[in-house]
Amino acid sequence: MTQKQANRTVYIGKNIEFEDPLLSKIVLDDAKRMTYIYGVIYIFENSLREVIRVIMTKKYGSDWWEKMTNPKIENIKKKVKSRKEDEKKNPWHGERGDHQLCYIDMGDLNTIFEEFWADFESLFPNKNWLITRVQEISRSRNIVDHHNPLSINDQERITIYFKDWFKQVNSIKYLLI
Repeated sequence: MTQKQANRTVYIGKNIEFEDPLLSKIVLDDAKRMTYIYGVIYIFENSLREVIRVIMTKKYGSDWWEKMTNPKIENIKKKVKSRKEDEKKNPWHGERGDHQLCYIDMGDLNTIFEEFWADFESLFPNKNWLITRVQEISRSRNIVDHHNPLSINDQERITIYFKDWFKQVNSIKYLLI
């Protein structure tokens, strides 16, 4: 930046207002656009978790997490254990959630879908339909979660996949309630 910028007032929600002399208008505009996308990704990821939780609980009981075994699942369980141990070392900070699914990455959700596909196949058009959507939204999620903007194409893809997901979930909601 060659010229000194004037401070400008930045508003975030109702409660945060500050003067910023450094950030460009592009960064501030990206922040506004990414707020919407973050919400979409947040809802999508938590909906994935809930579908897994409901189906696995119906099929295997409330202790289904403990019953899951195979090398890929054991690696996920190790990650969960490590993250929970880290939380115990930092009790001043809030926890992720009340179920182990809250401690795993979106890619790990895909691993559960793949490893237990027989339990989910009647819910979705096919495995590729589900896995592709989760992989592509996960790729965008990682960009947003590291505070970088998505292209318009990526935002549109997320929105379309999000709508596809909820049309599918609504078509099978009788199996999820």
